[in-house]
Amino acid sequence: SAKVRQGFIGEKTPQDLYVVSGLFQTKAAAQHVAGSSVLTSSKIKGNIVSAYDEKGAVLVKFEKSPNLQEKVFYYKLRSVKIV
Repeated sequence: SAKVRQGFIGEKTPQDLYVVSGLFQTKAAAQHVAGSSVLTSSKIKGNIVSAYDEKGAVLVKFEKSPNLQEKVFYYKLRSVKIV
C-alpha cells in the first residue's frame, strides 16, 4: 500500500535548497527520511537533504527550480500481508 504525504515549498535558501513544510509533524520524523525522494505537482523530482526546523520542515534539492508555494508529495510504500 502507498502512503502519500503532501506539503508546500516555502522558501529558497542561498545554497539552492528549498524549504518544504507540511510533510512531517516533528523534527525526528523529518530526520528519519533524509535521502528520500519527493515529487512536485509539476513532476520535478527532488531529494530530502536534511531536517530544517523543530516543526518538521525539510530541505530539498530539486533537479530544476520549482515554483514557490507548489505542492510537494512524499510517497512511502509499505508491504501488506494478505491473509
